[in-house]
Amino acid sequence: MTFTKCDDFMNNMSTSYFQPATANESKLPQKQSAMAARALAEAVILQAIEDMWCEKEKSKRLSFFTGESFRIYSKMAGMDFHDWTVLLNLVKNASNKIQRTLESSSGRRMKKT
Repeated sequence: MTFTKCDDFMNNMSTSYFQPATANESKLPQKQSAMAARALAEAVILQAIEDMWCEKEKSKRLSFFTGESFRIYSKMAGMDFHDWTVLLNLVKNASNKIQRTLESSSGRRMKKT
């Protein structure tokens, strides 16, 4: 088996990739990881809000917002107690509005048939 320059390059890349990071190098990935975790947590919360409009997903989302999962994701997203209560009130009001909208839509369809 013969080695080429590409093989040497890949070997150097893989060995340098797995080298322990110095103190300065390790701070950047930690910050990026924290930012990525925060963005992911925000995305999960926003998707749960969006799913409130889907009747099939609504009960799951309500349990998400009232359960431990929401507390975990809200902490990851950097939300404080005030943000938490404001968002839960918005979800509650949206849930009520969605329910009224769905009920009125169902009623209209029933009258037409």
